[in-house]
Amino acid sequence: MSDLKINNPWILQPKLSHSTSLNLICFPPGGCGASIFNSWSKYLPSGLAISAVQLPGRETRFKEVAFSNMALLISELLISLLPYVKNVPFAVFGHSVGALIAFEFVRQLHQNHLPSPEYLIVSGRRAPHIPLDKILHLQADSALIEELRLIGGTSDLILDDPELMSLFLPIVRADFTINETYQVFNEFSVNCPILAMGGYDDPLVNQDFLEQWRQYTTGEFEAVMLSGGHMTFKENPQPLLDVVVRKLVKNI
Repeated sequence: MSDLKINNPWILQPKLSHSTSLNLICFPPGGCGASIFNSWSKYLPSGLAISAVQLPGRETRFKEVAFSNMALLISELLISLLPYVKNVPFAVFGHSVGALIAFEFVRQLHQNHLPSPEYLIVSGRRAPHIPLDKILHLQADSALIEELRLIGGTSDLILDDPELMSLFLPIVRADFTINETYQVFNEFSVNCPILAMGGYDDPLVNQDFLEQWRQYTTGEFEAVMLSGGHMTFKENPQPLLDVVVRKLVKNI
């Protein structure tokens, strides 16, 4: 395979090369940018490349408006990420709302007769049909800030800074809107294996909620629980990535 050299604002990654056997496309959790995956490469074997998705409204794309509609977002992703699903075997990972986006992206690949991933890995998100405990996207900023404190992963220095939060909250609200308005219809399944992952101390997702992802694939399924809460992987991704590598290594 020749080097895949792409100047694409949707993806932050080194170029894929002859040594790349599998490309892991990663969708970040709500409010986060692609930089959350910056350290992952050092935990992975050399044949596994990381392609971190940079959604509009954050980091290198902070001047753009964040998507709050899943269908519109997926339409853009199908076009923008097409080279990354056609040129090398790939897997897809997503955490929290990123898991929901990852699932719909893979589902639409299947619906549009495009290549399917070797694996879909959903982390920190209950199965799509399970009602959420709270609907926050229409609530006051204070409710969103308290939710961010609950789930962790955002510094109190940021949460307590009105100027920073004025920039951050529109992104969070857009992501919450996607997470809370997504609807499940018939034939909502994918044709690749699913690995569902969660933390024992996650206040949003328990093991039963993860197990119910089983009904969304016609392939293999496994649910794995790890120590920690909703955003533990941000500070220490190795336990999560050890499980991911175990699943993907046969494809490298």
